Amino acid sequence: TFENDLEVTLYAADGSTVLVEQVAVDASGHFAATVGHYTGVVIARLVNKGSQADYLDEATNTRKDLNAELKTAGVVPAANTTLNLNLNVLTTLAVMKLGDDHSAANVDAVNAAVAQAFGLSALQGTAVVASNRGTYSATDGLSEGEKYGAILAGLSGVDKLNGGSVQDTIDSIASQLTVTGSTGSLSEAGKYEIAAGAKTVMALSSNQELLNGGSTSFGDALAALIDYSANPLTQD
Repeated sequence: TFENDLEVTLYAADGSTVLVEQVAVDASGHFAATVGHYTGVVIARLVNKGSQADYLDEATNTRKDLNAELKTAGVVPAANTTLNLNLNVLTTLAVMKLGDDHSAANVDAVNAAVAQAFGLSALQGTAVVASNRGTYSATDGLSEGEKYGAILAGLSGVDKLNGGSVQDTIDSIASQLTVTGSTGSLSEAGKYEIAAGAKTVMALSSNQELLNGGSTSFGDALAALIDYSANPLTQD
């Protein structure tokens, strides 16, 4: 767990009407807010309020100050219903791909499309298992949460290749991601970028035992998730 200076603001479907503002993110990376009787689309925006280190970066194994604005979107189906939202680079890509259509149907469709593009069953509703946490293991196959964590670790490697910029990674991958309805796909260039990022993560000595062990290694599993047959992860 890490202290941070992150805050989340929740908006209605129009993206401008504030439902709840300046909700602190706790040391475990979670936030909670109550929107009362509101139903429909919720868009959450994560903002870094200062220069304090906010999270443990997979690619460098060091604490890092978040240098991007992250977003996520989901649908509250009924009043006083609990909605669990992940908030990360993938969910940010999904919000970017919503365009001007913030309807509940489009939010659900685009979340499904982005999940498909990265080989995941869903963007929301899955508890992410970060690759640099003690519960992650690539030696016995990957759970859905570990698959999600593997993709995020690969994207962390892309950050490193982009000089440490999370925002540059988001912009680059967004340009390689196509969403049509509930169908999503990555270009070959996008797949290569993530695979190369994953190789960077694997090169870190503190990650080698965790990520390379077992019959289903981190690199092979990630390449399978993004359907990248020209997997460079086993090359020198």
